[in-house]
Amino acid sequence: MGHLSAYVTLVVHSAYFKNVIMACILLNTVTFAVSSSLVLTEDTQTYLLILDCIDSCFLAIYTLEFIMKVYCLGRGYWFNGFNCFDFLILMFSHIQVKLKLHSSQCSDTVTKIE
Repeated sequence: MGHLSAYVTLVVHSAYFKNVIMACILLNTVTFAVSSSLVLTEDTQTYLLILDCIDSCFLAIYTLEFIMKVYCLGRGYWFNGFNCFDFLILMFSHIQVKLKLHSSQCSDTVTKIE
């Protein structure tokens, strides 16, 4: 397990890892801006679905980043204000996904009942 921990620590503290995460944040911001500016029509539904899938990929990347940082930093992760902020954003994002899934399941159930 020592080799894995050393490797994850090396990756997390590398400039490349930080640059990839920063690029993801910037791209995620662009996709959010695009999805927010689309007017809902039948034509844009496909684009919104694609942007939703892209958003899910970014959420997976941020979740992996969190897991890697907690793995190599342990309790030290929580002593950094930026890490705590990232964790809150990550948890709210996961809650949003769960609520979206729940509301779509409820609307499917209502549609089936009607």
